[in-house]
Amino acid sequence: MESNHIIYQVPHGHSFILGFYGRCDDEGNECADYDMTIRDFRNVVDSVYQVDGEQSGTTFGWYKESLVGTGLNHFNKLKCGHLYYFVIKPGVDKIIIPHLYITNNSANKMYSFDSTGRITNDCDYSPPVSTPTPTPVKDCCDGMDNSVVTLGNQVGTETLKGLKTFGFEFGGLLCYDNLTETGLPSRYNFKTSDSRIIGYITTTGNFTNKKIIYNSTDGNCYIGSAELETEFNILEKG
Repeated sequence: MESNHIIYQVPHGHSFILGFYGRCDDEGNECADYDMTIRDFRNVVDSVYQVDGEQSGTTFGWYKESLVGTGLNHFNKLKCGHLYYFVIKPGVDKIIIPHLYITNNSANKMYSFDSTGRITNDCDYSPPVSTPTPTPVKDCCDGMDNSVVTLGNQVGTETLKGLKTFGFEFGGLLCYDNLTETGLPSRYNFKTSDSRIIGYITTTGNFTNKKIIYNSTDGNCYIGSAELETEFNILEKG
């Protein structure tokens, strides 16, 4: 699943990314400026910086979420053809910015690079005839009350609505319905039938619906049930 245009939050502190804004999409659509004052963006991004290329003595131009509406921000839109440094708020959410291309100094499961990360004057992209049409990613979590981005480690995510995740994948999405919180701890282990994905959750309450959905980083949907506390609950591909 392509994710160079998705900004993810990390629950344990502020995070930082560098990204070029002006990516051509696969259908040849021209880049359009992006309004950073919209609520979804402000919920995820703390601030954005841009190097002053005129060498006028001002090192950075800045946008800060806390200054929206005050007139003190240097800019409020991502402009096509510019490089930006993002400071991301702590949390478990994400935002999709279609024309953003995030860079990284190493390959990982969160940002899977593709060939569209190029500077070009022409967005008229015609895929080869032999290129198959990509299968749309399923909306695995439609109708579920809560979702949390998994981190793929044993530190775990922040507790959200009585549930905390450990393991799984970095950048996966685990979805579940609300719990009736009792304060009593429980643990449920999960794995796919091929054991490719393994993780567990801890809870401090009782599930109103034991159904668990996991959206993997490759776009597959897995469905399981929080039934067993001493053995693995199996996530079956949906």
